[in-house]
Amino acid sequence: RYMFIKDLFRNDKNEFENALYELEDFTNFDESVEFLVQGYAKHNEWDMQSDEVKEFLKVLFRRFR
Repeated sequence: RYMFIKDLFRNDKNEFENALYELEDFTNFDESVEFLVQGYAKHNEWDMQSDEVKEFLKVLFRRFR
């Protein structure tokens, strides 16, 4: 959790929590990833190949299993 806030959300805990709150409304993995890419990845300049992003997406994927 700390790693995600620090590395993906620029130490903005509120932004991280808002993202999690919004992700609750999605019913599948693909839609949720698209939401993250459009709403957060571009804004926070995520390296989509980084270990942090991959780990975050793994956690998200498990939610939809």
